[in-house]
Amino acid sequence: MGALLILTLLPPARASGWRQVGSVRSGYGDVLHFVDANDGWLIGGDTTAGPDDTLVGHSTRDGGATWDELHIPAFRESPNGRYSWGVGRGPFAAFRLDKSEAWVGGAELIAHTVDGGATWEITPLWPAVIFTRELIGLTDRGPLGVHGLHFHDRDQGLMLVTADDVKDGGTNGAAVLATHDGGHTWEQRAVSRRPPPNNFIGDSLSMASASLGWMTHRLGTLYVTTDSGATWRGTGYGVRRAHVAADGNVWATTAEGASDEPVYLARSSDLGQTWEPATVAADLPEEFSSHGGLSSLTLPQDGRGWAVGAFGVVLATEDGATWTREDTPTTSRLLDVQYVEGVVYATGEDGVVLKRDAASTAVHATAKRPTTWARTKAGQRRDGSR
Repeated sequence: MGALLILTLLPPARASGWRQVGSVRSGYGDVLHFVDANDGWLIGGDTTAGPDDTLVGHSTRDGGATWDELHIPAFRESPNGRYSWGVGRGPFAAFRLDKSEAWVGGAELIAHTVDGGATWEITPLWPAVIFTRELIGLTDRGPLGVHGLHFHDRDQGLMLVTADDVKDGGTNGAAVLATHDGGHTWEQRAVSRRPPPNNFIGDSLSMASASLGWMTHRLGTLYVTTDSGATWRGTGYGVRRAHVAADGNVWATTAEGASDEPVYLARSSDLGQTWEPATVAADLPEEFSSHGGLSSLTLPQDGRGWAVGAFGVVLATEDGATWTREDTPTTSRLLDVQYVEGVVYATGEDGVVLKRDAASTAVHATAKRPTTWARTKAGQRRDGSR
């Protein structure tokens, strides 16, 4: 009798549902702004763009099947004819209130549309901003760039401006401004200064409500406000992006360096006073941390969530406790992810735009034994040091 061959059959690997949709110009689609499952913008700009370049991103009305270029005339021209080192840069931030109304922030100006981007009104920061002595001092450190925008309604909003070092891309100070007339005039809420509580620095702004908001910086700092931007409290080191889930927990992608067991995601239930690193049960590329790690995350109301980052990596969770990797059709670095009306979108470098149905079964890539982390104080590193 011949040898008996026994085969153990494993379930076939199924795709996680991610697929590439449409095609956009590389460098002009870093941030997602969808208002429903079909109507979305990708905002981004080439840092080498000149004053005559009016392209600021792309728009879709069919769920990403097709994309049109989004242009803002005069967006990169010198405001009021005044020369500025900041001319040609941006956009840095955008906010869509609905399908028709949106604001886009750039170098020393804001653009506003009420017809879905067909026409735009350009508002230079000079003279729209009511300049105090502190704000004038901020302009001495560099040209002002609009790096954060949030509107509660068509009249009330907040803006984060930074004094940018054009030569090395650094930030020399920041301020939070408020508007009560849809962005035509702005008044000071807070200016970064020493000592605390307003010793803050940031290049992105997100508001969970009219009073609660978060400011992050690409170098890994996180600040929280509970009084509509009047004061800001630092909540620790090593945070790239923050997201407030429907249950009130704050999730953050971290900027931890490479190690045997790096931390990529953390959760706080007390507005950043303490953080609990999440379990990531997935094999990630060897140079994942050194190439940027995770860039962005989104957690819809049903408890599921997605985080995206370098090498086309997408991590997913069903309950927030454990995150596993999903297969994607790209190795390009993913920069942003957004859940909207049962659909998840991700955008990245090289003009990549991905999409998946959030209701589809999540099938994950190669997993490894989960690593459990102890609860840590804000600003405390994995080994307990600061």
